[in-house]
Amino acid sequence: MEKDKNMSILDHKEELISIIVPVYKVEKYLDFCIQSIVNQTYRNLEIILVDDGSPDNCPRICDEWAQKDQRITAIHKENGGLMSAWMAGVRESRGEYLCFVDSDDWVEQDMLISMAVHLTGRENEIVVAATEYGTHIHASVERGNVFACQFHPEKSSDVGLKILKNFLEVKKEEL
Repeated sequence: MEKDKNMSILDHKEELISIIVPVYKVEKYLDFCIQSIVNQTYRNLEIILVDDGSPDNCPRICDEWAQKDQRITAIHKENGGLMSAWMAGVRESRGEYLCFVDSDDWVEQDMLISMAVHLTGRENEIVVAATEYGTHIHASVERGNVFACQFHPEKSSDVGLKILKNFLEVKKEEL
């Protein structure tokens, strides 16, 4: 049976997607970022906010969101950098797919469904999309697939791919 180009693997199951948001010194943007994730049209989410020792009001904002929405978990850790925050989120995650969103960014309401259209259900799957805002690498590493890593538009795709490769190598060593 040929796959309808508008259908996704998520249309037939309610796969849990873990969205990991590393948080550090972004209090000005954080509420808008989290609201854009909470408003996703795909609803079966766990949102993991990883406070990476932020010295501003970010820890409080993370806790407030965790109290407001049962899908949100706030993790507080000592500052260790982006990779450390990603790993803390991955360890906490339960989803079949992982999605990484920068805490100073926002996402369109249909981002997850739009990306899922390209999933085939095979292992070790990576979905990559480029937008006018930059390169987004969408993928799930813990379970063998990568669904969504977001990189800043001012950084080149080469840098984003190097970060993803490093992330996958670190993850492989941990498994």
